[in-house]
Amino acid sequence: MTDQWINDKGEGVKFGGGVEGLGDDAMNYRNLDAISELGWQCHIAWERIIGEQPKQDWMDLPYKQKESVRDGVRWLIEHPTSSLAVQHDAWRARKAGKGIDHDNLLPFDELPFSQQMKARLWRHIIFAVLG
Repeated sequence: MTDQWINDKGEGVKFGGGVEGLGDDAMNYRNLDAISELGWQCHIAWERIIGEQPKQDWMDLPYKQKESVRDGVRWLIEHPTSSLAVQHDAWRARKAGKGIDHDNLLPFDELPFSQQMKARLWRHIIFAVLG
C-alpha cells in the first residue's frame, strides 16, 4: 500500500481503521474504529487551522480517550436527527459525568464560532462515512 496522504511533517500517513487486503469496499471503513479515527483526525486538523494546540493523533491516544471518541460516534449514530445543540449537550453531559472540566462546557449557542464549526465538522464527517 502506498501512502496517499502526507502529514504536516511530510511523512506518509496510513489510517489504521481499515482492513488490509479487502480492497476499497466502503463497508471496510464503516466500522466504529475507522469512523472514530477519521472523525478524530479531522477534529485535530480543524484545531490546527483555528490555531488551537492540537491533541494527539489517533494512534497515540490512550485507550480511555479512544473509547470517549467512540462514545461520541455511537451517540451520533443512535441520534442522527438530533440538533447540533442537543449533540453538544450530550457531549457536555458525558464530560460532566466524568468530572472533566473543559472550556467548552457552555450551551452550544454561547460557543465561539470556531467551536460551533468543530461540532458541525464532527457531525458531517461521521454522517459522510456512514452514507
